[in-house]
Amino acid sequence: YLFNPKAFIPGNRMAFAGLKNDFDRGSLIDYMATLADPETQKAALAPKEEAPLAAIPVKGRRKPGKKAAAKCRPCHDLSRKRINGVGPHLNGIIGRAMGSLPDFPYSPAFQQKGAKGARWDEVTLFIYLENPKRFIPGTKMLFDGIKEAQVRADLIAYLKTLK
Repeated sequence: YLFNPKAFIPGNRMAFAGLKNDFDRGSLIDYMATLADPETQKAALAPKEEAPLAAIPVKGRRKPGKKAAAKCRPCHDLSRKRINGVGPHLNGIIGRAMGSLPDFPYSPAFQQKGAKGARWDEVTLFIYLENPKRFIPGTKMLFDGIKEAQVRADLIAYLKTLK
């Protein structure tokens, strides 16, 4: 979102153009994390009943999202078969707890995120897909990320259709 608010939530009235510099975005996020009281931080990590956001529209984004998903296919199953490969299958990822598929050997870093109740929602995926190694240091994911905000948003729109 901080990279390009208008691309992340098309039609929003945010006047902020975004922060293009990775370091600046990371610094702002780190600073904002210091502002939360311990109870707010705990609530943010608490498991949620359902996926909390519906900000990225699926309509009109499925085709470009499916094209963006080609980068995921070598390691992740996107079919209804839900087969884990080098990476876990991505069906139903929106709302799923991180590191939670019982038949996939997640890295300890992912297991820790999941143990804290972290879940995949659109915002989390958007941030993660930009730079997986920065989001979860110690991840086994070899993919360097997708720098273009619209491509990440399209991919997430497509992933939302995989149930």
